[in-house]
Parts: sequence; C-alpha cells; structure tokens
Amino acid sequence: MKLETWQKAGVLIAGLALLWGIGWAVFTFIIGQLRDKAPVSSETNSQSVSDIKTGDHSTVNVTQQIIKKSETENIIDPSNKQIARIHFEQRSPFVNQAVLGNDQTGQSWQVYFFQVQIFNESDDSNIRAKCLKLTNLRKLDGGVFKPWGNAVPAILKWPAGRSKEISPGENVFVPFARIFPPEIQKVQETNLSGSVEIPQLRFTVARWNRQMTSHIPPGTHRFKLTLFLDNKPPAEAEFQLEWSGEHRGNLDLMAKDIKIKQIE
Repeated sequence: MKLETWQKAGVLIAGLALLWGIGWAVFTFIIGQLRDKAPVSSETNSQSVSDIKTGDHSTVNVTQQIIKKSETENIIDPSNKQIARIHFEQRSPFVNQAVLGNDQTGQSWQVYFFQVQIFNESDDSNIRAKCLKLTNLRKLDGGVFKPWGNAVPAILKWPAGRSKEISPGENVFVPFARIFPPEIQKVQETNLSGSVEIPQLRFTVARWNRQMTSHIPPGTHRFKLTLFLDNKPPAEAEFQLEWSGEHRGNLDLMAKDIKIKQIE
C-alpha cells in the first residue's frame, strides 16, 4: 500500500509540474506580445528626428516646419515680378501724325502711326526689351472673332535709334500700326498684299511672312501685343481695332475713323 501511495503521489507531482511549465510558457508569450505593442519610451522619443522637445516641452513636427528653398526664392525673387506695362489711348501721341517728303521733288505726304506706350513701373530696376510681338490676330465674322486663316506671330519693328533699355519710371513709344498714302505705297510696298492704289492700314512688322496678309482689311479685329524682356516676365495687352478702309488727310478725322481700344 505504501508503494502504491508513493507512486500516485509521484504522478500527481509530475502533472502539477507539467501544468506549471505550460502556464509559465503562456505567461511569457503574453508578456512578449504586450511589450511589442507598448508605446515607445520617452527616451526613444527624445532621439527621434521627427519629434523634438522644445523649451516648453511641446512636441514640434520638424517635417512641417521645412520650406523648400525653391518656393522661398519664387516668393522673394525680384526677377519674377511684373514691372513692365503696355498702354494705349485713342489720342495723340498714341495716334501720331508725321510728314514724309522727297527732297528731290519737294513733295511731302502725311502718314499716320499708332503706337503703344511701354512703362517701366519699377523703382530700381532697368528693363531691356527683346522684342514686341504681334499674336492672336482675329477678325469679327458672323458675331464671332475668328483667327486670320494665314496669320502667324510676327515681330514688330523697334524704332530706329531708340534704345531697348528702359530705366525705372521711364516709358517709350513703339509703333504697332501705320497707314501710308498711295504715293508712298507705290514706291515702298509693291510686294505687300492689298492694292497700292488704295491706302492700306498695316501692322509695323519687321518682316512679313509671305503667306500672311500684310494689310489690315476693313472690319473689326482683335490682336495681342507681347513684350518680351531679358530676365523678366513678359508684358501682354489685348486690343480691338475697327477700320472702315478710308484714308483721311487730317489727324483728328483719321483718329475718329480708325478706332483702337485696349481691352482690360
């Protein structure tokens, strides 16, 4: 009986030891899981690049404080500021009368120029013009402005002897259109479109594309002038032109007959 009792006791002790081992393994596993899911300690936070403690112990997210250098330069870079402006009014000297003559024959004729005023609105920066370009030429047709079928962007003539350097606060006049009488057209404009026997209104283009109509036919037109500058944003203005096709011998009558307005 005693031997049997000890045997039973040994089995019981072995069972309890097994249960204890299983329980300890489960306990260890649960503790490990809890450690993996626990928040990072304050010591780890203090070494993190993304979270830095300030003097008042408030958390600052560094990534939200960084401003790209390129964005800052775009804000403060003066070269990105628009400082040139194109302006026109339906009066003298924007509508300008001149006299061209022939010294040999003693003859002279009235001609007309239409010119824009280019302002440098800066207080301390010069501007230098590259060119003044005619673009987006359209004619009113059936109540809708439609592009000229053969129109292409064209560079306008910069006045001879007039500097392209414009100082702060200064302005220059640059012609964009003109009208000559038949007598001059017969000599100077025989290769351009439109009858030389009838006065023609033309843009003052430096060189016409031969595929493009060089004279402005009667009607209502719209176009843009773009001034390109060195190291500065271009300036642009849009205009509407109404032209009956008649040539006048008087500046006031001419200004009334050819109506040009700047579209704001």
